[in-house]
Amino acid sequence: MDAILNKENRNHRHIKEDEFRLLLADVMAFLNSRPLSYESGDPNEPSALTPNHFILLRPNSTVPARDYKQMSPRKHYHYLQRLIDDVWTRWNKEFLPLLLARDKWKTRNRNLMVDDVVLVVDPLALRGQWKIGPILEVFAGNDGLVRAAKVNLPSGPLVRPITKLCLLQQADVTRSGDEKGGENVEMEME
Repeated sequence: MDAILNKENRNHRHIKEDEFRLLLADVMAFLNSRPLSYESGDPNEPSALTPNHFILLRPNSTVPARDYKQMSPRKHYHYLQRLIDDVWTRWNKEFLPLLLARDKWKTRNRNLMVDDVVLVVDPLALRGQWKIGPILEVFAGNDGLVRAAKVNLPSGPLVRPITKLCLLQQADVTRSGDEKGGENVEMEME
């Protein structure tokens, strides 16, 4: 946010308090509209929970329109939309990569598995669009490490490298005779 506001100040455009409040409200609305779990797309199932469900007791937030006298409403609307888009772009470029931080292939981490629910990182996604779905199939390299996965999205299956997938929810894996009783264990590699 600070960088966006500094950019506006360098352009000799100072944001008024009410504009700043609207900017923050819209940014808060799209950040808190991200589903916290997989959304199947089935109209018979309830929609996925979002932070807004806990904050507002509803899935989304709408910001009431304001009356701005010095700028035409259209120009002012487009100006604020550009600011919100700037925040969304920075969110995708600066925060999401932190969620995807992976060690080099030399370090053994848990492989993604079928039925893990992941967020597909798409830098071209429109503001507030979250591509979330379960993994249908994984593709491993010769070393046994998963390199890509096929994700089931409402728009259809999509294959992406794991560098573009963010694990949101691990698959519920219980194999008879292979349960560890809840204690911390080292990942077993074969």
